[in-house]
Amino acid sequence: MPSDNFVNHGLQRWEKLRKEWVGKDGTESKTSSELKAKRIVNVENVIERLFNQSHGGELLEPLPLCQMVDILTDLWEADGAFD
Repeated sequence: MPSDNFVNHGLQRWEKLRKEWVGKDGTESKTSSELKAKRIVNVENVIERLFNQSHGGELLEPLPLCQMVDILTDLWEADGAFD
């Protein structure tokens, strides 16, 4: 018999992290704004960490989503993925 007491802890964690990232009112959070303002990203290092098996695809620090999208878009364009 299924229990009605199921709690999706993964969803709760995701929602908490998303609120911290985008802000409670849907605007960008201070943390994300600060990351954008002070981060200079080494694109080669990001690509190396994402695609090198020894790093497991993990970055050293959080990267703002807009920067990650820009990096991946440039990479895909260079590989001809948007032709």
